[in-house]
Amino acid sequence: MSRTATDVDKAWQPTLYRASICLDSELVLDIERLEQQLDREKHLDSNTNRTAVAPAIATRILALREQAKAAEVEFVFKSIGRGAYTDLIRKHPPTDEQMQDAATIGQRLGWNTDSFPPALMALAAVEPTGTDEAWWARKYDEWGIGQITRVWNTCLAAQGGVVEVPKATAASELMSGSEPSSN
Repeated sequence: MSRTATDVDKAWQPTLYRASICLDSELVLDIERLEQQLDREKHLDSNTNRTAVAPAIATRILALREQAKAAEVEFVFKSIGRGAYTDLIRKHPPTDEQMQDAATIGQRLGWNTDSFPPALMALAAVEPTGTDEAWWARKYDEWGIGQITRVWNTCLAAQGGVVEVPKATAASELMSGSEPSSN
């Protein structure tokens, strides 16, 4: 089937990449502490003659997980396009100090590590709405490394887009009845 440029233009949609982060870190830490306690109490429950404690802790963990899920925010990013991406890099060159720091560990920088990420996130953000470069610059400085890294990596991944359809080998094998043996 022959396609025209108009067909391609109509069919093209930017790839959306998503990352969710829980904004209530205390909830996450409480869950982690309780999971550690749960492991200890399960062991004691099974090795001592006592009323089981682990189920109550597990119930509490599940309730906190629901609260943590409700405190998650989904960040959605799209590609800004190769031209806009290249222009943005040019607008945010690395400083001499950043280039020297990178060189000491054998790396080379393509952009300013302080100003480029918030600028790109501002241009690429689909959700949440109402963000701008100043907002992203504040978050880039305020949030922990784990939170900002997850959001930043998602934004960067969106810039690469999707280039081919996954092979779906396992699904194809299952549906054709020729699933490989487990040996």
